[in-house]
Amino acid sequence: MKRSRNKENGGSKKRRWLPVVLIGLLLVVVAGAGWLWITQGNNLKALYLAARNDKESLEQIQQEQDKKQDELLEKYGLTKPGGIQSGGETDLPTGESADPQTTDQPGQTSGPEQGTGGASVNPSDKQEELQKQLQEKINQLYDVEATYRGILDDAVAQAKAEFRQLPADQRTKSNKMAIVKAKANTLIAQEKQCDAQVYAILDEIRDILQQMGKSNELANEISSYYEESKANWKAAKMTELYS
Repeated sequence: MKRSRNKENGGSKKRRWLPVVLIGLLLVVVAGAGWLWITQGNNLKALYLAARNDKESLEQIQQEQDKKQDELLEKYGLTKPGGIQSGGETDLPTGESADPQTTDQPGQTSGPEQGTGGASVNPSDKQEELQKQLQEKINQLYDVEATYRGILDDAVAQAKAEFRQLPADQRTKSNKMAIVKAKANTLIAQEKQCDAQVYAILDEIRDILQQMGKSNELANEISSYYEESKANWKAAKMTELYS
């Protein structure tokens, strides 16, 4: 009788601990999935888009995103910088660089100093100067966008060139994927650099908007546009590589 009671007690204890263990495992899985989404969410979204859309569909998605962005800028009295065509492509004169290093960096503005010598500043003049600064930040964002898209174009072009140099019998999908994978770490590092520049500029835009007495809608919508478009650009390059 004692032995049977001990077995029953042992079994009931195990049953009580089982839900705790399962919940613990579930939390680990959820945390892992959350961390994966935080670190690789945009790449996972790009893979999803590439798997479900062809080149034409991705172009249409991007056109819709660009149109929404144009309407947002127009709402705030802003425009795309000269040379930006529909679809986000740049048309720069020979010798000009789209690298943000060649333009005002976050924290820098080309506008004149205000309020020097303690002179009073007309509120309308102040608003006009802030609007000018806002446009400069938009120009910087498009410079970073052009740089990032150039990085993607270069990576795809290099991968294609390396693949074409392989002997005919080695031009397999697995070898193509190996070439792309070899470039992934460099590409991710360059993307992070561009992300850091974009987020720094967005912080400055939020500061300007605050000075203008406006909400953060513009900065938040631009951030959303950048992330959505970035996934779409990568998806388009994936379809180009694997088509």
